[in-house]
Amino acid sequence: DIDLLNLRSDESTSSLYKYLGENYGRDAQTAFLGYQAYIIDPATSDIHNTDYVANVTGNAFNQHKTYRERGYNGVVNANFSGQYENNLYVGINLNAHIMDYKETKVFQEAPQDQDNSPVTYMAFVERLKTTGNGFSAQLGAIYRFDNGMRIGATYTSPQWLKIEEETQQAVESDYYDSNGHLTTAIINPHVVNIYESYTLRIPAKLGLSFAYVFGQAGLISFEYDYTDNSNMVFKPRSYPYFGRQNDIMKDRLQASSSFKVGGEYNIDFVSFRAGYHFQQTPYKDSNIMGDKKGYSVGLGLAFDDFKLDF
Repeated sequence: DIDLLNLRSDESTSSLYKYLGENYGRDAQTAFLGYQAYIIDPATSDIHNTDYVANVTGNAFNQHKTYRERGYNGVVNANFSGQYENNLYVGINLNAHIMDYKETKVFQEAPQDQDNSPVTYMAFVERLKTTGNGFSAQLGAIYRFDNGMRIGATYTSPQWLKIEEETQQAVESDYYDSNGHLTTAIINPHVVNIYESYTLRIPAKLGLSFAYVFGQAGLISFEYDYTDNSNMVFKPRSYPYFGRQNDIMKDRLQASSSFKVGGEYNIDFVSFRAGYHFQQTPYKDSNIMGDKKGYSVGLGLAFDDFKLDF
């Protein structure tokens, strides 16, 4: 309702913006900024009006979008490994994941025919800060046969991430007031919206590997991985938004496989290497993202005191 976007005599821009966020969400806050900056007007004078018209008019516009991001995803791990006789090797990684990420989006728009538009310029700024931490584990084993053959298996557990987010918004506009004077409106509530934390589960991965070593002459190796991407889940599931996102991922994502094959052949101090990899798309619709494949070649030179690899 338009009644929600108008300031009361005892309200400030910050207090109403905060109230809208706590009770009606981000969309209501964004509408409030647009209304207070004269970018939109109600379609009727009804106090319960919910229809709006844009004050930026015209058929051609100059638009500019700036997107800045910085941050990192880090992992701290502890490794344990063991060997049974000369054939079986086992290992485990325990991983603590750390996320710290910031982004700023600035969208600017101006009609080319500014003389006939009530609003001649607008800029919308939104900042997002995301922090999180999580856990995962990896288990692996390799069995080495006496004839030079090796087989391996790995299991990467689901990665559980607890994520917290906060946002800030502001808007600026140049508009003609009721007296025909060009005026600038800057609406910056200086309010940080802190949202409830949520969790994201990234699916587990299974892997198999095989290698055969031809003595000193070289080797050939093969790796295969399998992931069911549709098992990605946002929690709590009871949140309507997360429920919709989970349904979308179930509908659009699929299980995918990848494999790598590579080899090395040695002649005296020279090693020739080559490889190929294939990764199946995680999307059911290949128009969103297709399969990936690639090739690699390498050359190694081993001298008495040092090695060179290309």
